This record gives sequence, structure tokens and C-alpha cells, in this order.
Amino acid sequence: MKPSPSTNLVALDGRASAWCGGAVLPALESLLDMAEMWAPGTFIGISGANRSGTYTTLVANHQLVWDLDSLQNDLDEGPGLTALREDHTVVTDDTESEHRWAPFTSRAVEAGVRSILSVPLILGTKTFGALNLYSAAYLPVDMTRLAQAKLLAGQAALALAQAQREHQLMVALETNRVVGKAVGLAMERFGLDDHAAFAYLTTLSQKSGVDLREIARHFVDQTNTLHTTSTSTSGAGQPDLAAVPDPAGPADEQEPTGQTRPAETTEPTPAAGRPREDVVASSPPAVGSRDEVARPSGTPVAEPGWPAVAVES
Repeated sequence: MKPSPSTNLVALDGRASAWCGGAVLPALESLLDMAEMWAPGTFIGISGANRSGTYTTLVANHQLVWDLDSLQNDLDEGPGLTALREDHTVVTDDTESEHRWAPFTSRAVEAGVRSILSVPLILGTKTFGALNLYSAAYLPVDMTRLAQAKLLAGQAALALAQAQREHQLMVALETNRVVGKAVGLAMERFGLDDHAAFAYLTTLSQKSGVDLREIARHFVDQTNTLHTTSTSTSGAGQPDLAAVPDPAGPADEQEPTGQTRPAETTEPTPAAGRPREDVVASSPPAVGSRDEVARPSGTPVAEPGWPAVAVES
């Protein structure tokens, strides 16, 4: 039985989550079985590249492979990382006399490794990972063994490329679903058409520097939370949607265009003994006498946690 990875591959950096979908892992395990046939007694592993320039071990036939691959990531050096980053095959015939990657090779010698072969997984112009073969014997790499390793690496690259395409398709479908739902909610909430609702979301994304998919997901989650709160609270009335910025702006009170607010006058204090008939009294306007005027459409608005946006309806 092959050992399992000690960490959750889906949670790892970069493209590791793409390597775990579909049938890619069983396909890689089949390739691993083929490699064991022409390289018996060798510790073999296939790793997928991360965006950070490291790699994630996907399948291996021995725990030693997981440990040595992880050690290369920790030290940020080693034959596997060199093959991945420089896109060429790396051969280490004798780890005891190898002067490259001294911290790694010394640990590999302690673990009983005497020779290493690392082949990048290349398809076209892209490198998808690396194939590492660790041997406890001094095995010079001849042309036959090298050709077999490169053939195996090519098949692994094909499997990983297919897995990445499937992952990208699933991400695109999920993005379309979430963004479409957010557009519908914005249309209902703000009375916008589909074009204006989409422009509203993209404006939020651009001004906040947050990916559109995350903006849409936040918008949907926030609306669901408000809906759940409103339905679970009896007699609480309509939910408070103040946290979601209105493209038309808040309905703050403003003075009507072309009108001026009447000036308040201060009643002078009459002089002692002077009659009050010559004092003109002016009462302040009654509270609530002004007409409330909604903010014109397109006025920017800033809400807590959201950028100010203006969308033409």
C-alpha cells in the first residue's frame, strides 16, 4: 500500500487543488506502478508544481519520497526543485560526492539515498511538476533508464495538464453561477437592469481591488444572511440592507435645487423701558417643515467596508 500525504492537498499553495480533482491521482498511481517495474527497489514520486516555485508530492511509493520532497521545499534547494525551475533533467550519480545542494544531499545520505534522478514534467512550454527517483544503490543513469524516465514524465505531464483544464473549467462555471446570482440580487435590490447590475459589481471589484468572484460571493452571502435574519426574527420588519451600498446613493435630506433655506433670525433683547412694538420677532421654521429630497441618481456613496460607487441606472 502506498503512503498517503500528511497534509490536505486541496489546502496547499498554488495549483495543488487542481491536481486532486477527477481521475488524475489514480492515473498517476498507474504510472508509478509502471516505473516500479523498470526501476525496482527505487523510491519514486510524482509532484505537481505550485505557483510559489515549490512542488507538492502527489503520489509516491515510499514515505521517504514525501520526506525528501518536503525537505527540498523547506531548504528551497535540491535536484527536484532544480529540474522544476530550470526545465532540465538532473542526474546525481553519487550523493556522497555531490557538492550541489549540500544541506539537502547530506540529509539524503543520512537517509540512505545514494543516487537521484529528477525529470521535469513538461508539456509544450509549461512545466507541471517533477518526477523524482531516489535509489539506495549507486546506479549510473544509462540512456535506456533516462528514456524510460522521460517517457513516464511525459505521461504524467499529460495527466496533470488535463486535470488543470478540468479544474479551470469548474472554477469558471462556479464563477458564472455566483456572479449571475449576485447580478439577479442587485437587479431586485436596486431596481437595475442586468447591464447596470453587472457594472455595479465590477465597479465594486475595481475600487476594492477584490476579485469579482469574491465580491459576488460576499454579496450573495450577505443577502442570504440578511434574509435568514429577517425570517427568523418575528415582527422585526424588513431586514436592514444598509450594509449593501445602493448604486443611487442614500436618501439623505438635501435642499431642493434652486431653493435656499430661510435664515434664522435672533430676537434682539429689548432695552430697559423700551416698548416691544419696535422689535420684529421672527419664529424659527417648524421642525419637519422641509421637504425630503432623495439623493440624485449616480451620487457616490461610501458604506462601511465597501468603496464608493456610482452606477448609471
